[in-house]
Amino acid sequence: MDQQKALDDLTFIRQMMADSQTIIRERTLDFMVWGILITIGLLGTYFGILFKFYREIGMWMWISIVAIGWIFAFTRGSFKKGHAAPTLAGKMMKGTWMAVGIAVTIFGFIAPWADAIEGPFISPVIASTIAIAYYLSGILYQKKWVTYLAFYWWASAIGMFFFPRLEVLLFMAFLLITGQIIPGIILYREAMKAE
Repeated sequence: MDQQKALDDLTFIRQMMADSQTIIRERTLDFMVWGILITIGLLGTYFGILFKFYREIGMWMWISIVAIGWIFAFTRGSFKKGHAAPTLAGKMMKGTWMAVGIAVTIFGFIAPWADAIEGPFISPVIASTIAIAYYLSGILYQKKWVTYLAFYWWASAIGMFFFPRLEVLLFMAFLLITGQIIPGIILYREAMKAE
């Protein structure tokens, strides 16, 4: 019985390793698209507040950005029907990022609307949540540097909690570029080379 369990575990590990490049290729496209969209939103919010036109466009800008992101995820991205998550690792990755995406959407929209989170604290709360997904992704991808990205996100979140100013929006945009878009490009290239 123990020998069978060991063989089953070994089979699972082999499947996970074989599937990891496909998982990376499919997920990193989402990372990059979401990173670009949210960076645009953060810069739009920063300049909108700075030049006092955010009240007119802010809500509709964010609704549009998030809608575009979710539409992409379900029509062209990794949540598209037919994109297989053949192993447990694939299903876990898909589930992790789906859960984080829902949580981040709640923190970004519902919490401020309910006066539960003040504006300057939205970014660090979101950064803390995204870090969880990177930590788990690094384990499933078997890439330590992706796991280390989680600590970059957590450290950045701590810094943003202590400096709740308008410039947090610019810092969060920088964090998305350096901690999501660029790593997404690196992971995508690695996955394409491996194939």
